[in-house]
Amino acid sequence: MSVEELLQVLRGINEEPTIEDLSQEVCLNWGLLEERHKLIQDATRLAESLLIGDKGERNFENEFKLRMEGYSVFPLEQDSCGWLVGGIMTPKGIIAYG
Repeated sequence: MSVEELLQVLRGINEEPTIEDLSQEVCLNWGLLEERHKLIQDATRLAESLLIGDKGERNFENEFKLRMEGYSVFPLEQDSCGWLVGGIMTPKGIIAYG
C-alpha cells in the first residue's frame, strides 16, 4: 500500500458520479462501512493503514504527502493523548479514519 494508491482512490471518489456530494461538513463513511461505495471503503482502509503507525501514532510523512496534493488532514475527535479519529477533507465530504 502506498500514499499514491490512497490519492488515486480519493481522486476516484471526487470523479465518481454515483457518490453523492454530501458537502464538506459530512463524513462520507459514517455508519456501516460495508454499505458504502467501494471507493469509500478503500479510502477508509488505506487511510487507517497509511496514516496510523504500528503503535497508534500519526504518520506525519504520509499526512504531509496528502497535504501537498491539496487534501486537508485533521482531527475529528481528540483527547489529551492525541487524535482518536482523523479526517481527510475531500470535495464531496470527509473520510473519517481511526
